Amino acid sequence: MTETLSLFYKGDGIAVTSTDENGNPAEGLRVGKDKDGNEVLLRFRHGYLDGDSFDRNGTPLTQPAVERPCDGHLEYWRQGLLHRDGGEAAVIAAGFGMKEYWVEGEKCEKEIR
Repeated sequence: MTETLSLFYKGDGIAVTSTDENGNPAEGLRVGKDKDGNEVLLRFRHGYLDGDSFDRNGTPLTQPAVERPCDGHLEYWRQGLLHRDGGEAAVIAAGFGMKEYWVEGEKCEKEIR
């Protein structure tokens, strides 16, 4: 398993999916709790953790798919896999002292502490 500060990555190569209360793939923003009871914001598209969305003009907007407001923890996912375009960190955590770089679910070596 790859060491990570991600709240959801399991290292098994299976995309994280979720369904709504009717069994349909989850869509939009959901609010949950972490193991310590802190609020966690989750964004889904077609059942997958995914921060990508579009404005009214169809312009792509990239937002974190996972946000923990209590400590600023952010995770960027695309279709259930940790991912961030442009060489940006996909996981930003530990008071922003730790950044992880992922592309399509694969962790890159570049890491800043």
